Amino acid sequence: MGMVVHVQQIGDKFAAFIPPELVDELGLVDGSELEIGPVDKPKASATRYATVEETLGAFEDTLPQHEAAYRELAK
Repeated sequence: MGMVVHVQQIGDKFAAFIPPELVDELGLVDGSELEIGPVDKPKASATRYATVEETLGAFEDTLPQHEAAYRELAK
């Protein structure tokens, strides 16, 4: 059974956030080193959320289309 470990870039280094149950299972303590070996098919995913500015910008770009539709409905 696999576990999800979240990775975050901090400056030019990466930090892995390991679930507490895995920390306990592996007996890790502050300063522990964890060797990660190769896996058959590594899976990695990243979720990027839009910033408020990007969301508002995308909304503002569509305003003319919405305005035209509202004018049609108002007729």
